[in-house]
Amino acid sequence: MSTSVIRKSAFKYVGFAAFVFVFGAIYEFFSHEVYSNYMIYAFVVPLIGGLMAQLYLWSARGFKKKDCFAAQILAGGVFWLTLGCLFQGVLEIYGTTNHLIWVFLVVGLMQVVTSIVWQAVSLMTTE
Repeated sequence: MSTSVIRKSAFKYVGFAAFVFVFGAIYEFFSHEVYSNYMIYAFVVPLIGGLMAQLYLWSARGFKKKDCFAAQILAGGVFWLTLGCLFQGVLEIYGTTNHLIWVFLVVGLMQVVTSIVWQAVSLMTTE
């Protein structure tokens, strides 16, 4: 896979992290000085988790066409984890709770793990 495609995908994660950072800052600005660490640090999930995991997926012996599935599943997992952080932040700012917040974590982690396992299996079958 060419480095331009890797760079483009990395910029997507950085752009998504920047969007989440701006969204969180604006939301915190209008929250009447009530803050949530989930909302403040929600941008870290796509920045660290998505970017580093994506680079891991591509670093292992190059990128093959069948690994697009792993990259797409990874993107979905990062999205669900980020959405869960934002939702938990909103709930904390409003001073309420929700017993279904764990669904975001479970779905996001399942997708991230699936993408890494898919990549590992595809590497073992190509050797």
